[in-house]
Amino acid sequence: MKKRLSPVSLARTLWLFPLALALAGFLLLKHSTPVKASTTLGQPIANLTSFELTLFNGGFPVFDRTWSLISGVGPVFTQANCAVCHASPVIGGGSPGNLRKDELFATTNSDGSFNNLASEGGPLLQDQSVKEFKTNCPTPGEVIPPSPPFPLPATIFDPRLPPQAYGMGLIDSIPDSAIIAEAQAQQSNPQFGISGMANMIMDEAGNVRP
Repeated sequence: MKKRLSPVSLARTLWLFPLALALAGFLLLKHSTPVKASTTLGQPIANLTSFELTLFNGGFPVFDRTWSLISGVGPVFTQANCAVCHASPVIGGGSPGNLRKDELFATTNSDGSFNNLASEGGPLLQDQSVKEFKTNCPTPGEVIPPSPPFPLPATIFDPRLPPQAYGMGLIDSIPDSAIIAEAQAQQSNPQFGISGMANMIMDEAGNVRP
């Protein structure tokens, strides 16, 4: 029986990519003046302050670094370098070519609600482990939970090409009110029965922006 990671352990293994992305893009980004995109993909956006530019330049090598056991990767992971999956057409982009890099898995509860199987290592399959660095390590990469021995089997599978990671600063510069207003307008007059929804998420402190 393979040992599964707890949600806390899983969260710790996923810190590299959010940290690099935050430094390289998401934190760049609250401007009182309109933000203009760079003319070159993967480059900092225009109108940055010197501090914001320092954040970008500091985050880029973190994103393109190959992490090792000593530098904190593991115990399980997808890749040791963010740019392995996010490199097309430049670093920060999507998956090169048509290679499938990620596998998401989940299931539904008896009441029909969604279950991301976080207690069993979900929803992102991390099929590599520190065994890549230490061959005598007994910790294997993750496997998609069958049943048994796992409490719940995965019934939803989503092979995914990793998406591009640049442009987060441009998205974050759009006022929340504008996004919410557009979603409400679509819901009032959906085209072909389709409308968008503002997806408000919590920040690292657990707060949702008003």
